Amino acid sequence: MSLLRIFRPEDDTCPPATESFFCDPELAQRESPQTDGEPVLLSFEKYSASLRGPTNSQLRRARQIHAHCQCPECRSALVVPLVLNDGRRDRSGEEVPGTSTLVGFRCDVCSTEWPA
Repeated sequence: MSLLRIFRPEDDTCPPATESFFCDPELAQRESPQTDGEPVLLSFEKYSASLRGPTNSQLRRARQIHAHCQCPECRSALVVPLVLNDGRRDRSGEEVPGTSTLVGFRCDVCSTEWPA
């Protein structure tokens, strides 16, 4: 269930929005006006714009993997990225894909390794 409630001007039972509705404290300070018990209308467009699109590090990682998708020695496409074991973990202890440091690549055919 969501913590956000639909604002209906005729309904006085809606609690005012607080900073707990914002996930980022800086955003909460910038976006939440100081009102006297009045409901705060949140802009979905502003919130969704902050969630859209990959970050620069994700784009850089994807471009690097794409650029090294072929072995420089045997031209095989069986290339595996080599990563450090420093990625973020989720609640179940599994590593979140794409969060570990990319250090190089290894060819499964000729076992050649090269740096990223």
